[in-house]
Amino acid sequence: MAVTRVHSSDCQVFVPDFFNNLRERLPLVQSLSISTSKDVTDLQPLGQFCYTDKILNSNQTTELSLDHLISTGVSGVNPFYKFQEQQEGFLSVSTTRFKVKDNAGESLISGAYLNSYSLNGAVGGLVGGSLGYEADTITFNAENTLTDADESDDSLSQYNVFRPRNISITTTAGLANEGIESSALNIQSFDLNVNIGRESKNRIGSRIPALRYPVLPAEGSLGFSVIKNQVTGINLSNLVLEKGTIEIDLRDDEDNSVMNFTTSGCSLADVSESFTLDGNTTLEFSYDFSIKK
Repeated sequence: MAVTRVHSSDCQVFVPDFFNNLRERLPLVQSLSISTSKDVTDLQPLGQFCYTDKILNSNQTTELSLDHLISTGVSGVNPFYKFQEQQEGFLSVSTTRFKVKDNAGESLISGAYLNSYSLNGAVGGLVGGSLGYEADTITFNAENTLTDADESDDSLSQYNVFRPRNISITTTAGLANEGIESSALNIQSFDLNVNIGRESKNRIGSRIPALRYPVLPAEGSLGFSVIKNQVTGINLSNLVLEKGTIEIDLRDDEDNSVMNFTTSGCSLADVSESFTLDGNTTLEFSYDFSIKK
């Protein structure tokens, strides 16, 4: 059958299931981007004013970015949960795979290393996140198109999304001295970001890296926007900055904790204040923390 176009309703994203088969469909995907560019070296012969040839370098990379809403009932299936819960954490040198299928064929992405992670939520919206990967290889198969069987073979038919009332954010002692005690503030939004640089390690004679090792030290950032109800700011009296733990707890409709983000070693980096006509004055708190695993 001829394909006149590929619409988003004809696209599905799959990750490995418990048996490492690419059969688990990711729910609530909002956007997906795959990009591949050749990493080359230009060759200029002696006596020539131009490049005459190009050769492939050993480090060929496919970039994959994925945005979707956070859903309940899929713990251990989608990468948001998997990389948060596995022992190796964000600094893992383990890889995963993706399969993107549509009515024109499928793309298989192998050797994917996590290099960015974000989570955000706001009053009046749903909790969503983004993932970024560096992958070793991508292959295409025009014969294996999306079928009804892909939809029926789906264990994620029942899921719910997080709403603002299902989110709690708490801080530990130490950070309160820096001007914030989350239980006393009306938090309007939060934003968690982790970026992991990757350095390719190659073997002689191989174009595919043996592994992509995380560049250390690595840091993440955590921000809150709150409605101002008291005078707050940065404490400049301490030479060594206070550190503490901030916990983001995502809970289901039965008030059970489904995802729990505990960021330790948080240090207040910035506080900004703003207001607009007929609006509330808001404060934005920004924190830095080291990634240890």
